[in-house]
Amino acid sequence: MIAVIFEVTLRPNATPKYFDIAAELKDILVQQRGFISIERYQNVNNPEQYLSLSFWQDKESVMRWRNEIMHQNAQHIGKTELFKDYRLRVADVFRDYTL
Repeated sequence: MIAVIFEVTLRPNATPKYFDIAAELKDILVQQRGFISIERYQNVNNPEQYLSLSFWQDKESVMRWRNEIMHQNAQHIGKTELFKDYRLRVADVFRDYTL
């Protein structure tokens, strides 16, 4: 299993457009082979900062999503219009516990 951790700080007034794009992408995202789940969190100390945490079956699934044209278009808009800063981490999940 692969975890994708995306942290973003949005520019002022960029939040509505960011969430509009995220809603459009989610319809495509949930249909991706190998997609497991996604959750988004807002930083309680900085309301313009968000963390998206998604899980994938394998690296190939993550690469397919990375190469999805609608996702690439959204990334371009984010980098040129919406993001003040971002950080992306991709990690192997080697242990997973639950009750």
